[in-house]
Amino acid sequence: MFQQIILFYSFFYITLISVIGYGFLFNKICFTSFKSSKNEEIIYVGFYGLFFLTLISLFTSFFTQHDFFHNLIINILGIIFFFFLNFYN
Repeated sequence: MFQQIILFYSFFYITLISVIGYGFLFNKICFTSFKSSKNEEIIYVGFYGLFFLTLISLFTSFFTQHDFFHNLIINILGIIFFFFLNFYN
């Protein structure tokens, strides 16, 4: 039971970091740099991430199936975007 709770929270935070990473990427592509934005606009980064992941999902569904490896690649790229765009810029 305790291991399942730990596993649930770890997957939750990994997915959350991935979504925020895609939000940083979307914000960087479509808007100005997120470092120069106001604190009120930082709240929207999660929504940008969900929107961008929805667009990615719609476009990739035409070319490949959404299975474990597809989700793994999407989450790894989101984590890379989170750390690269948040800490190195």
